[in-house]
Amino acid sequence: MDFTNLIFIVAALTYIGITIYISNIVEVSRTQKIKSTQLRSVSFSDQNPQEARILRWLLYGLVAMIFVVGVIVLQAGFLSGMVSDQGEQFQDIPIPNVSAGAALFTFAVATAASIASYRLVTSSVTRALVQRLVGRWGNFNPDSSVHMTAAVLVLVICVYAVASFVLQGGISGFAEQIESSGISAGDVVFQAVLEVVIALLGVGLAIRRMPRETLKRLGLRIPTIRDVVWGVGIGLFFIVLLGVFGSIWEILTPAEQLAEQTAAAEQISQAFATLPLAFIMATSAAIGEEIWIRGAVQPIFGIPISSIFFMMLHTQYTLTPATLIILVLSIGLGLLRQRQSTVAAIIAHFVFNFVPLALTLAVSN
Repeated sequence: MDFTNLIFIVAALTYIGITIYISNIVEVSRTQKIKSTQLRSVSFSDQNPQEARILRWLLYGLVAMIFVVGVIVLQAGFLSGMVSDQGEQFQDIPIPNVSAGAALFTFAVATAASIASYRLVTSSVTRALVQRLVGRWGNFNPDSSVHMTAAVLVLVICVYAVASFVLQGGISGFAEQIESSGISAGDVVFQAVLEVVIALLGVGLAIRRMPRETLKRLGLRIPTIRDVVWGVGIGLFFIVLLGVFGSIWEILTPAEQLAEQTAAAEQISQAFATLPLAFIMATSAAIGEEIWIRGAVQPIFGIPISSIFFMMLHTQYTLTPATLIILVLSIGLGLLRQRQSTVAAIIAHFVFNFVPLALTLAVSN
Protein backbone atom coordinates (compact mmCIF):
# COMPACT_ATOMS: atom_id res chain seq x y z
CA MET A 1 0.00 0.00 0.00
CA ASP A 2 1.74 3.17 -1.18
CA PHE A 3 1.57 6.55 0.58
CA THR A 4 -0.96 8.06 -1.85
CA ASN A 5 -3.39 5.18 -1.39
CA LEU A 6 -2.89 5.36 2.36
CA ILE A 7 -3.81 9.06 2.41
CA PHE A 8 -6.89 8.39 0.28
CA ILE A 9 -8.02 5.51 2.50
CA VAL A 10 -7.51 7.50 5.71
CA ALA A 11 -9.46 10.47 4.29
CA ALA A 12 -12.32 8.24 3.11
CA LEU A 13 -12.51 6.36 6.39
CA THR A 14 -12.47 9.58 8.38
CA TYR A 15 -15.32 10.95 6.29
CA ILE A 16 -17.36 7.76 6.69
CA GLY A 17 -16.59 7.58 10.41
CA ILE A 18 -17.76 11.15 10.96
CA THR A 19 -20.92 10.43 8.96
CA ILE A 20 -21.75 7.35 11.04
CA TYR A 21 -21.02 9.22 14.27
CA ILE A 22 -23.26 12.16 13.33
CA SER A 23 -26.04 9.79 12.29
CA ASN A 24 -25.95 8.26 15.77
CA ILE A 25 -26.08 11.70 17.38
CA VAL A 26 -29.12 12.60 15.28
CA GLU A 27 -30.74 9.27 16.20
CA VAL A 28 -30.26 10.02 19.90
CA SER A 29 -31.95 13.40 19.39
CA ARG A 30 -34.81 11.73 17.51
CA THR A 31 -35.48 9.12 20.19
CA GLN A 32 -35.33 11.77 22.91
CA LYS A 33 -37.87 13.85 21.00
CA ILE A 34 -40.17 10.84 20.77
CA LYS A 35 -39.97 10.34 24.53
CA SER A 36 -40.49 14.01 25.37
CA THR A 37 -43.40 14.59 22.96
CA GLN A 38 -45.06 11.17 23.42
CA LEU A 39 -45.26 10.83 19.63
CA ARG A 40 -45.21 7.34 18.17
CA SER A 41 -42.52 8.27 15.65
CA VAL A 42 -40.45 11.22 14.47
CA SER A 43 -38.96 11.16 10.98
CA PHE A 44 -35.40 12.12 10.16
CA SER A 45 -36.83 14.65 7.72
CA ASP A 46 -38.54 16.39 10.65
CA GLN A 47 -35.24 16.97 12.42
CA ASN A 48 -33.97 20.55 12.25
CA PRO A 49 -30.98 20.61 14.59
CA GLN A 50 -27.58 21.49 13.23
CA GLU A 51 -26.47 17.84 13.42
CA ALA A 52 -29.29 16.76 11.09
CA ARG A 53 -28.32 19.39 8.51
CA ILE A 54 -24.66 18.34 8.76
CA LEU A 55 -25.66 14.70 8.26
CA ARG A 56 -27.67 15.57 5.16
CA TRP A 57 -24.70 17.32 3.55
CA LEU A 58 -22.33 14.52 4.51
CA LEU A 59 -24.69 12.06 2.83
CA TYR A 60 -24.94 14.31 -0.22
CA GLY A 61 -21.15 14.08 -0.35
CA LEU A 62 -21.39 10.28 -0.45
CA VAL A 63 -23.97 10.53 -3.22
CA ALA A 64 -21.54 12.66 -5.22
CA MET A 65 -18.70 10.20 -4.53
CA ILE A 66 -20.75 7.33 -5.96
CA PHE A 67 -21.32 9.22 -9.20
CA VAL A 68 -17.67 10.34 -9.42
CA VAL A 69 -16.51 6.73 -9.08
CA GLY A 70 -18.71 5.82 -12.05
CA VAL A 71 -17.27 8.69 -14.10
CA ILE A 72 -13.70 7.62 -13.25
CA VAL A 73 -14.36 4.07 -14.46
CA LEU A 74 -16.07 5.37 -17.60
CA GLN A 75 -13.08 7.60 -18.32
CA ALA A 76 -10.71 4.68 -17.72
CA GLY A 77 -12.67 2.60 -20.22
CA PHE A 78 -12.48 5.40 -22.80
CA LEU A 79 -8.73 5.89 -22.31
CA SER A 80 -8.13 2.14 -22.38
CA GLY A 81 -9.87 2.02 -25.75
CA MET A 82 -7.63 4.82 -27.03
CA VAL A 83 -4.54 2.92 -25.90
CA SER A 84 -5.75 -0.18 -27.73
CA ASP A 85 -6.28 1.80 -30.94
CA GLN A 86 -3.15 3.96 -30.69
CA GLY A 87 -0.90 1.97 -28.37
CA GLU A 88 2.42 3.51 -29.37
CA GLN A 89 1.35 7.05 -28.44
CA PHE A 90 0.14 6.06 -24.95
CA GLN A 91 2.41 3.15 -24.08
CA ASP A 92 4.21 5.08 -21.32
CA ILE A 93 0.99 6.20 -19.61
CA PRO A 94 -0.20 3.87 -16.79
CA ILE A 95 -3.83 3.32 -17.81
CA PRO A 96 -5.80 0.34 -16.46
CA ASN A 97 -7.07 -2.18 -18.98
CA VAL A 98 -10.84 -1.64 -18.75
CA SER A 99 -13.27 -2.93 -21.35
CA ALA A 100 -15.83 -0.48 -22.72
CA GLY A 101 -18.70 -2.77 -21.76
CA ALA A 102 -17.54 -3.12 -18.16
CA ALA A 103 -16.97 0.64 -17.91
CA LEU A 104 -20.45 1.46 -19.22
CA PHE A 105 -22.02 -1.12 -16.90
CA THR A 106 -20.18 0.31 -13.87
CA PHE A 107 -21.17 3.85 -14.80
CA ALA A 108 -24.81 2.78 -15.12
CA VAL A 109 -24.68 1.04 -11.73
CA ALA A 110 -23.01 4.07 -10.11
CA THR A 111 -25.56 6.45 -11.62
CA ALA A 112 -28.48 4.33 -10.43
CA ALA A 113 -26.93 3.99 -6.97
CA SER A 114 -26.31 7.74 -6.67
CA ILE A 115 -29.94 8.47 -7.61
CA ALA A 116 -31.20 5.86 -5.14
CA SER A 117 -28.94 7.27 -2.41
CA TYR A 118 -30.18 10.81 -3.03
CA ARG A 119 -33.77 9.61 -2.83
CA LEU A 120 -33.03 7.80 0.42
CA VAL A 121 -31.84 11.06 1.97
CA THR A 122 -34.57 13.31 0.60
CA SER A 123 -37.67 11.11 0.31
CA SER A 124 -39.58 9.44 3.13
CA VAL A 125 -41.50 7.54 0.44
CA THR A 126 -38.27 5.92 -0.78
CA ARG A 127 -37.31 4.95 2.77
CA ALA A 128 -40.77 3.46 3.29
CA LEU A 129 -40.28 1.50 0.06
CA VAL A 130 -37.02 0.08 1.45
CA GLN A 131 -38.88 -0.92 4.61
CA ARG A 132 -41.44 -2.84 2.54
CA LEU A 133 -38.63 -4.39 0.49
CA VAL A 134 -36.86 -5.58 3.64
CA GLY A 135 -40.17 -6.87 4.98
CA ARG A 136 -40.20 -9.31 7.85
CA TRP A 137 -36.58 -10.30 7.29
CA GLY A 138 -35.12 -7.11 8.73
CA ASN A 139 -35.92 -4.18 10.93
CA PHE A 140 -35.30 -1.18 8.68
CA ASN A 141 -36.81 1.95 10.23
CA PRO A 142 -37.54 4.66 7.62
CA ASP A 143 -37.45 7.31 10.35
CA SER A 144 -33.99 6.32 11.62
CA SER A 145 -31.00 8.39 10.54
CA VAL A 146 -28.71 5.44 11.35
CA HIS A 147 -30.64 3.05 9.11
CA MET A 148 -30.78 5.62 6.32
CA THR A 149 -27.03 6.17 6.57
CA ALA A 150 -26.46 2.40 6.55
CA ALA A 151 -28.49 2.07 3.35
CA VAL A 152 -26.46 4.79 1.62
CA LEU A 153 -23.17 3.26 2.78
CA VAL A 154 -24.20 -0.17 1.49
CA LEU A 155 -24.71 1.36 -1.96
CA VAL A 156 -21.40 3.25 -1.72
CA ILE A 157 -19.46 0.11 -0.80
CA CYS A 158 -21.14 -2.00 -3.51
CA VAL A 159 -20.27 0.55 -6.20
CA TYR A 160 -16.71 0.84 -4.89
CA ALA A 161 -16.31 -2.97 -4.95
CA VAL A 162 -17.54 -3.23 -8.54
CA ALA A 163 -15.43 -0.26 -9.67
CA SER A 164 -12.27 -1.62 -8.03
CA PHE A 165 -12.81 -4.99 -9.68
CA VAL A 166 -13.28 -3.42 -13.12
CA LEU A 167 -10.32 -1.02 -12.76
CA GLN A 168 -7.92 -3.82 -11.86
CA GLY A 169 -8.86 -5.70 -15.03
CA GLY A 170 -11.51 -8.16 -13.88
CA ILE A 171 -10.73 -11.72 -12.86
CA SER A 172 -7.46 -11.99 -14.79
CA GLY A 173 -6.28 -8.59 -13.54
CA PHE A 174 -7.09 -9.53 -9.96
CA ALA A 175 -5.12 -12.77 -10.29
CA GLU A 176 -2.14 -10.96 -11.83
CA GLN A 177 -2.16 -8.36 -9.07
CA ILE A 178 -2.05 -11.05 -6.40
CA GLU A 179 0.69 -12.90 -8.26
CA SER A 180 2.85 -9.79 -8.59
CA SER A 181 2.32 -8.13 -5.20
CA GLY A 182 0.90 -10.93 -3.05
CA ILE A 183 -1.37 -10.41 -0.06
CA SER A 184 -0.08 -8.71 3.05
CA ALA A 185 -1.12 -10.17 6.39
CA GLY A 186 -1.04 -6.64 7.77
CA ASP A 187 -3.55 -5.46 5.15
CA VAL A 188 -5.88 -8.36 5.90
CA VAL A 189 -5.78 -7.70 9.65
CA PHE A 190 -6.22 -3.95 9.07
CA GLN A 191 -9.33 -4.59 6.98
CA ALA A 192 -10.80 -6.84 9.68
CA VAL A 193 -10.14 -4.27 12.40
CA LEU A 194 -11.72 -1.61 10.22
CA GLU A 195 -14.84 -3.73 9.70
CA VAL A 196 -15.19 -4.33 13.43
CA VAL A 197 -14.73 -0.62 14.20
CA ILE A 198 -17.38 0.33 11.62
CA ALA A 199 -19.77 -2.21 13.14
CA LEU A 200 -19.20 -0.93 16.68
CA LEU A 201 -19.56 2.69 15.61
CA GLY A 202 -22.60 1.90 13.49
CA VAL A 203 -24.58 0.30 16.32
CA GLY A 204 -23.73 3.27 18.53
CA LEU A 205 -21.16 2.01 21.02
CA ALA A 206 -20.86 4.61 23.82
CA ILE A 207 -23.34 6.84 21.95
CA ARG A 208 -26.64 4.96 21.96
CA ARG A 209 -25.57 1.69 23.60
CA MET A 210 -23.34 0.59 26.45
CA PRO A 211 -20.83 -2.25 25.85
CA ARG A 212 -23.15 -5.03 27.05
CA GLU A 213 -26.00 -3.78 24.86
CA THR A 214 -23.62 -3.42 21.93
CA LEU A 215 -22.45 -7.03 22.17
CA LYS A 216 -26.06 -8.23 22.37
CA ARG A 217 -27.03 -6.12 19.34
CA LEU A 218 -24.13 -7.63 17.36
CA GLY A 219 -24.99 -11.18 18.45
CA LEU A 220 -21.65 -11.66 20.22
CA ARG A 221 -21.16 -13.84 23.29
CA ILE A 222 -18.75 -16.34 24.80
CA PRO A 223 -18.81 -19.36 22.44
CA THR A 224 -21.09 -22.17 23.58
CA ILE A 225 -20.89 -25.85 22.64
CA ARG A 226 -23.81 -25.32 20.25
CA ASP A 227 -21.96 -22.42 18.61
CA VAL A 228 -18.91 -24.63 18.00
CA VAL A 229 -20.85 -27.68 16.81
CA TRP A 230 -23.11 -25.73 14.46
CA GLY A 231 -20.26 -23.51 13.26
CA VAL A 232 -17.92 -26.38 12.41
CA GLY A 233 -20.75 -28.43 10.88
CA ILE A 234 -22.03 -25.64 8.64
CA GLY A 235 -18.50 -24.70 7.58
CA LEU A 236 -17.68 -28.28 6.55
CA PHE A 237 -21.03 -28.64 4.78
CA PHE A 238 -20.31 -25.66 2.57
CA ILE A 239 -16.81 -26.93 1.77
CA VAL A 240 -18.38 -30.14 0.46
CA LEU A 241 -21.00 -28.12 -1.42
CA LEU A 242 -18.24 -26.02 -3.01
CA GLY A 243 -16.54 -29.20 -4.22
CA VAL A 244 -19.77 -30.51 -5.75
CA PHE A 245 -20.53 -27.22 -7.50
CA GLY A 246 -16.94 -27.01 -8.70
CA SER A 247 -17.12 -30.45 -10.28
CA ILE A 248 -20.37 -29.59 -12.07
CA TRP A 249 -18.91 -26.27 -13.26
CA GLU A 250 -15.83 -28.02 -14.70
CA ILE A 251 -18.09 -30.24 -16.80
CA LEU A 252 -20.22 -27.36 -18.12
CA THR A 253 -17.48 -24.75 -18.72
CA PRO A 254 -14.88 -24.66 -21.54
CA ALA A 255 -11.35 -25.34 -20.28
CA GLU A 256 -9.93 -21.94 -21.30
CA GLN A 257 -12.77 -20.01 -19.66
CA LEU A 258 -12.58 -22.16 -16.53
CA ALA A 259 -8.83 -21.52 -16.18
CA GLU A 260 -9.36 -17.77 -16.28
CA GLN A 261 -12.28 -17.87 -13.86
CA THR A 262 -10.46 -19.93 -11.24
CA ALA A 263 -7.12 -18.12 -11.53
CA ALA A 264 -7.96 -15.62 -8.79
CA ALA A 265 -8.83 -18.32 -6.26
CA GLU A 266 -5.65 -20.24 -7.10
CA GLN A 267 -3.52 -17.12 -6.73
CA ILE A 268 -5.11 -16.40 -3.34
CA SER A 269 -4.23 -19.91 -2.19
CA GLN A 270 -0.66 -19.52 -3.43
CA ALA A 271 -0.30 -16.10 -1.81
CA PHE A 272 -0.69 -17.70 1.63
CA ALA A 273 2.29 -20.00 1.37
CA THR A 274 2.40 -20.90 5.06
CA LEU A 275 -0.13 -22.22 7.55
CA PRO A 276 0.20 -19.20 9.90
CA LEU A 277 -0.60 -16.80 7.05
CA ALA A 278 -3.60 -18.91 6.04
CA PHE A 279 -4.76 -18.91 9.66
CA ILE A 280 -4.42 -15.12 9.89
CA MET A 281 -6.38 -14.61 6.68
CA ALA A 282 -9.15 -17.03 7.64
CA THR A 283 -9.49 -15.64 11.16
CA SER A 284 -9.39 -12.00 10.13
CA ALA A 285 -11.93 -12.41 7.32
CA ALA A 286 -14.29 -14.45 9.50
CA ILE A 287 -14.23 -12.05 12.45
CA GLY A 288 -14.33 -8.82 10.45
CA GLU A 289 -16.97 -9.77 7.88
CA GLU A 290 -19.28 -11.60 10.29
CA ILE A 291 -19.33 -8.90 12.97
CA TRP A 292 -19.85 -6.25 10.29
CA ILE A 293 -22.32 -7.95 7.97
CA ARG A 294 -24.08 -10.58 10.06
CA GLY A 295 -23.78 -8.67 13.34
CA ALA A 296 -24.46 -5.07 12.32
CA VAL A 297 -26.02 -5.04 8.83
CA GLN A 298 -28.26 -8.12 8.79
CA PRO A 299 -30.63 -7.09 11.61
CA ILE A 300 -31.44 -3.91 9.64
CA PHE A 301 -31.77 -5.26 6.10
CA GLY A 302 -32.46 -8.94 6.66
CA ILE A 303 -30.79 -12.06 5.32
CA PRO A 304 -31.56 -11.65 1.57
CA ILE A 305 -30.21 -8.11 1.17
CA SER A 306 -27.23 -8.61 3.49
CA SER A 307 -26.35 -11.82 1.59
CA ILE A 308 -26.39 -10.01 -1.74
CA PHE A 309 -24.22 -7.31 -0.15
CA PHE A 310 -21.79 -10.00 1.06
CA MET A 311 -21.66 -11.49 -2.43
CA MET A 312 -20.96 -8.06 -3.95
CA LEU A 313 -17.94 -7.70 -1.67
CA HIS A 314 -16.46 -10.81 -3.29
CA THR A 315 -16.57 -9.62 -6.89
CA GLN A 316 -13.29 -11.41 -7.66
CA TYR A 317 -15.30 -14.62 -7.98
CA THR A 318 -17.70 -13.23 -10.59
CA LEU A 319 -19.06 -15.83 -13.03
CA THR A 320 -17.56 -18.78 -11.17
CA PRO A 321 -19.29 -21.44 -9.06
CA ALA A 322 -17.88 -19.64 -6.03
CA THR A 323 -20.29 -16.75 -6.70
CA LEU A 324 -23.31 -18.94 -6.11
CA ILE A 325 -21.62 -20.71 -3.23
CA ILE A 326 -20.82 -17.37 -1.58
CA LEU A 327 -24.46 -16.30 -1.87
CA VAL A 328 -25.72 -19.61 -0.47
CA LEU A 329 -23.00 -19.55 2.20
CA SER A 330 -24.06 -16.06 3.21
CA ILE A 331 -27.69 -17.14 3.54
CA GLY A 332 -26.57 -20.09 5.65
CA LEU A 333 -24.41 -17.87 7.85
CA GLY A 334 -27.32 -15.45 8.17
CA LEU A 335 -29.65 -18.21 9.37
CA LEU A 336 -26.92 -19.41 11.74
CA ARG A 337 -26.56 -15.91 13.21
CA GLN A 338 -30.34 -15.65 13.52
CA ARG A 339 -30.83 -19.02 15.21
CA GLN A 340 -27.60 -19.26 17.18
CA SER A 341 -25.27 -16.24 17.29
CA THR A 342 -22.75 -14.24 15.31
CA VAL A 343 -20.07 -16.27 17.08
CA ALA A 344 -21.38 -19.46 15.44
CA ALA A 345 -21.29 -17.68 12.05
CA ILE A 346 -17.68 -16.61 12.70
CA ILE A 347 -16.68 -20.21 13.42
CA ALA A 348 -18.42 -21.50 10.26
CA HIS A 349 -16.82 -18.76 8.14
CA PHE A 350 -13.38 -19.56 9.59
CA VAL A 351 -13.76 -23.29 8.85
CA PHE A 352 -14.89 -22.54 5.28
CA ASN A 353 -11.87 -20.27 4.71
CA PHE A 354 -9.16 -22.17 6.57
CA VAL A 355 -9.71 -25.87 5.85
CA PRO A 356 -9.36 -25.61 2.02
CA LEU A 357 -6.25 -23.43 2.38
CA ALA A 358 -4.73 -25.83 4.92
CA LEU A 359 -5.45 -28.83 2.68
CA THR A 360 -3.95 -27.05 -0.33
CA LEU A 361 -0.78 -26.29 1.62
CA ALA A 362 -0.58 -29.85 2.92
CA VAL A 363 -0.86 -31.30 -0.60
CA SER A 364 1.65 -28.85 -2.12
CA ASN A 365 4.20 -29.53 0.61
